[in-house]
This record gives sequence, structure tokens and C-alpha cells, in this order.
Amino acid sequence: QQQQEQQQRQRKKTKKGQPANVQEEPGTVQGEVREDGGGSHSSSEGDSEGGEDELKADGQAGGKRQDKERKHLTPEQHAEQLQRTIFVGNVPAKMPLKTLKAFFSKYGEVASARLRNVPVDLKSKMPKRAAIMKNKVDDTRAPAVAYVVFKEAASVQAALAANMCELGGNHVRVDRAAPPAKAAASTAQASHQFDTSRSLFVGNLHFATLDEELIQFFTCPEALEGNSELAPAANGGLPAVEGVRIVRDPATSLNKGFGFVLFRTKAAVRAALSLNGRPLRKRPLRLTRVSVQQQQKLQVQRAAAAGANTKGPRQQQQQQIIQASVQGGLAWSSMQGVRQLQQAPAQRPEGRR
Repeated sequence: QQQQEQQQRQRKKTKKGQPANVQEEPGTVQGEVREDGGGSHSSSEGDSEGGEDELKADGQAGGKRQDKERKHLTPEQHAEQLQRTIFVGNVPAKMPLKTLKAFFSKYGEVASARLRNVPVDLKSKMPKRAAIMKNKVDDTRAPAVAYVVFKEAASVQAALAANMCELGGNHVRVDRAAPPAKAAASTAQASHQFDTSRSLFVGNLHFATLDEELIQFFTCPEALEGNSELAPAANGGLPAVEGVRIVRDPATSLNKGFGFVLFRTKAAVRAALSLNGRPLRKRPLRLTRVSVQQQQKLQVQRAAAAGANTKGPRQQQQQQIIQASVQGGLAWSSMQGVRQLQQAPAQRPEGRR
């Protein structure tokens, strides 16, 4: 009898023009098409490298379609697309992709844009993709990065002029896109590698320090007092800082307490060294020149993070030896030092430094 009554009610609803078993989605109007694909962000479909935190600019259906097209691209097509792509760092984590595309559209027609490394709320128990779609993003912990693909390769050169321009309150880092980490490691290429002669190592950073805070540290009026080389007038009207990289934990996006700063001139590097010991977030910063040893250690960390496993057993053993020497603060190049390290990795042979 209950089933018969339920069927009668459904027939009455059908006669009145309402669907029998369709519930309206809260927050939408019946018959309305949602442009954002059902979430506060357009999409979070990822690519082949764990892209759970990637946001598409063309809607959820468009993002899935782009993923399928990217997977079916040949190596030559991937290389051609890379020539039309730029890397954008220090992007505000809550930056709308439409704003990002509109900013770079003045340099050429934009084909697509996507956000990566979006810091989600650590208190959220949802998966990363769902947290991004629900806009549970913690922009106070770290900025995001973006990749913008132009339709013409000539637009990339023009877009490089936007480096250190303000976007959403941040000075963005604009550079040519490098190959993925795995491909770069296998071909001995370092993505976004800084020029060591124009770079400084920054230590004793507060773990909540943002990239923009470090940029402001070297460009604020207090830093320019007595350091004319850091003034925009000495750098063609642009900030003396050309790029900032704070090393962060890939899981939590929290920084590890150190980073690197790239300046436009060597004179600006010498002037910035005078700021050694000045506090940032009540912690005195340690500023030193970047050594080859620090660069090697950074390359080993990148290779380990990329999970590159394209070498044979002997080459892997040699790579482990190099990694152990870098972690131990050593930079040996002779075969004698390598043999001694193979026999006793925890001991340093006397006379070798």
C-alpha cells in the first residue's frame, strides 16, 4: 500500500511538470549551467606527476579533455608545447585563473593556464583535490606556482618582461618552463637553476616566511639606505631581486629554513651581503655566497624528490656515493677518496676536505 501511494505521488508530480526523482542542487537555479564545473575552482585534475593540486582554467570538462590530449601528445609535440609555456612563481594561492590569464593575455593569446603546488588547509581531512575544489586553501603558508601556455612561441619572450611585476600583491617570478623533474634529472638538466655568481644563500629563515617577505627584505627603504646598488635606479628601474626560491617540504609546503635569492647584478650581491644579521620575523638572517657544494646538494635533493631511477646499478651506486659526500660536507673528486668512502662512508680520510 505504501508503494502504491508513493507511485501515485510521483505520477502527480510528473503531471505538474516536475521530475519525479530529481533533486535540485543547493546553490544553483534549475536549468542553470555552472561554469566552474561544480566547485569554487574550475577543476583539479592533475597530470602525470601527481597533479592533485592542479587547477585548470577551462572548466572541469575542459580540464579532463586537456589531460587526455596531453597524454596522447608525442615527444615532439610535448617539446613544442614546452616552447610555448612559461613558469610563474610566487603566485597568490587564491588567485583566480581568469585574472592570471587576463594578466598575460597582453603578451599574446593564452591557450591554457593551470596552478600547481596549491597549499591546502592542514586541518582539512579531505583529499587534496576535494579541498582545493572547496576552496580550503591556506594562502598564508606558501604561494602557488602557475604554468601559462601561449598559442605562439614568440609570446614567451615577450612575457619574460613581466618578471618581478606585481600580480595580486606579489612580485611574480616569470621564466621559461623547464622539462619535468624526471626528464631534467635523466638529462642532467636543472630546472630554474640560479646563476651562482649573482646568488646568495639565505639561512635561519622563520618557517612561516613567504617568498614575498624575502623580496621585500632586500627592496624595502631600510635595506636601500647606504646601498645604492639595491635601488631600482641602479637596475634599470626594476627591483634588484630577480628571483627567490625558498626550499619547502613537498607534502606540507612549509619552508625548511633556508633559500636562495638571485640578483640582477654582482654589485647588488655585494651590497646585499651588508644586510647579514638583520632580522626577518625576529630572526637574524645568515647571508652567504652560494658555493658549489650547496649547488650539488640542491641538485641531489631535486633528483631524489623527482624519483629518477633511470640509471644502472653501478651508476646508482656512484650517485649514492656523491649524495653521501655532499651530505657529509665533502667535495672529493679523486678516485682515492671515492674508494675510501666506499669502504667507510661514515669516516673522513685525513688530509681530504
